[in-house]
Amino acid sequence: DISLSFEFLKKILKFQTITYQYSFMRQTNPIMSSVSDYMLIFSFYFKKIFVNKYSNPKKLIYSGYLYSSYIKILKKKVNYFKKKFNLKNKFVITYFDENFSKSMWSLSSKKEMIKEYETLSNFVLDNKDIVIIIKTQFYKNLPRFFHKNETIKKAMKTKRLVELVDDYLNIYLKNKVSLYMKRNNILPMMGSLISDISISKKYGATTSIETAILNKRNIMINEKGFKEPLDKYYKRNIEFKNIKKALKRILIYKKNMRQNKKDNLGDWSFLINKIIKIKHYDNHRFVNNIRKILKKTYD
Repeated sequence: DISLSFEFLKKILKFQTITYQYSFMRQTNPIMSSVSDYMLIFSFYFKKIFVNKYSNPKKLIYSGYLYSSYIKILKKKVNYFKKKFNLKNKFVITYFDENFSKSMWSLSSKKEMIKEYETLSNFVLDNKDIVIIIKTQFYKNLPRFFHKNETIKKAMKTKRLVELVDDYLNIYLKNKVSLYMKRNNILPMMGSLISDISISKKYGATTSIETAILNKRNIMINEKGFKEPLDKYYKRNIEFKNIKKALKRILIYKKNMRQNKKDNLGDWSFLINKIIKIKHYDNHRFVNNIRKILKKTYD
């Protein structure tokens, strides 16, 4: 563990350490704990997770969400992507994956991912006014690489099952660079900004937080039966047992939206504003906090 190694080094060398929260932590665990001099976390809600029996950072700073400073930049790209994917007069869903691997720690498999893409593909083929955008963590998980599946292949040909990827992919493909463990570095919030609603996996769900701070809708799939302290807030309008049930409910939401009827599907506003209380900082607060720490340390 790198963080632990630094703490041992501090016994020999004099320096200060800064750590930061980058994911939607739901419970304490030793691997994600830190005893750094400064730790930047999303909000006070997460204090009980990072100050625990394993660790106690010397100073906590509530900095809001890590990538909030990108919101203004990404909003300027919305029209570009809407035009690129031909989203005019379409109902748009973004699907956020969770990486699969053969590791004993992996919560997903390639077979499960293909099955889920197949379900999404059938949904696209059955609903001509719907576009599904796939935003993967890694290039290797993109639907294009499962081209042997005829359903996925057919859905992609409609151009209503599309991939949200960064500009590096074409460079890697052109130069025949291995895509194994290469990240798709376009931020999930880009997908959220151009969508009517997005879908995440509950056992990951940092994408849910990233979507919620934009005041956009997000639901979670919990096929693994994952439990956490906020479950009572999810049951009615956020959490679904499987992708098929979620898509069925999304069709109702789409109908309600077009009829201007109230529908709270995927609405995180109460959780974000009253429970988790992540403030929407759009002013480089995270970066500014690090600058202040460095200035204080080295002045």
